[in-house]
Amino acid sequence: MSPLSMDTSLSLDDYIGDVNGVDGEEIESTKPYIIGIAGGTGAGKTTFARRIYDCIAATTNGDIAQISHDSYYKDLSHLSILEERAKTNFDHPDSLDTELLIHHLKELVNGRSVIIPNYDFKTHSRCEDEGEVVESKRVILVEGILLFSIKELVQLMDLKIYVDAPCDVRLMRRIERDSVERGRTLVDIIAQYTTTVRPMHDEFVKPSKYNADLILYSYDEDEDVSMKRMENAIKVVCNHLKMETGVTGT
Repeated sequence: MSPLSMDTSLSLDDYIGDVNGVDGEEIESTKPYIIGIAGGTGAGKTTFARRIYDCIAATTNGDIAQISHDSYYKDLSHLSILEERAKTNFDHPDSLDTELLIHHLKELVNGRSVIIPNYDFKTHSRCEDEGEVVESKRVILVEGILLFSIKELVQLMDLKIYVDAPCDVRLMRRIERDSVERGRTLVDIIAQYTTTVRPMHDEFVKPSKYNADLILYSYDEDEDVSMKRMENAIKVVCNHLKMETGVTGT
């Protein structure tokens, strides 16, 4: 299936028909349906994933689970000096324990619960608690920057959505997030962006959007246009889920 960009001049029926790929035919299945949401740092994928989650959870008694690839960063507690941990290229696929994520998704598909690691971004290490228990649900929502750059993850997903935005917008959003949520200085954020974030985006993330089924351009200078794109994309996904799984969203 070729990627489908969100052009708001087209009707929702045009999108839904393309994403379904089966001319509107309903498919009955009890296998968990996996949705992957990827895109560059600050593109808006976490916000979009949260909106999809809330939409489905509100109408299905919570029959949806959400997992972030960020939870699977490798534990660097064996490096005693925090500065040494910070030198790691966190934007390269090797920084993530993707094998564990793949194992967990396969377990969820088979109806078994998993324990997701809790990762501390300030210390670059996994928390000592047991992690978060995630149970198998009808819909599994997975979000992360590098999801579509890894072939085995792509093959596990039933619907792949890439959220895109201009690089300057993404940088400003990353500065705001990392300074507030992760306690990092502006100097450190800019240094990391120029040395690893941007180069790894160009090498791994940007090319991976061609593995997506749907591409959402989440930003426009006109905020109303941005909101309309988001709402249209949510309708597309919810209608598609209804056709594929019987799960409905508002």
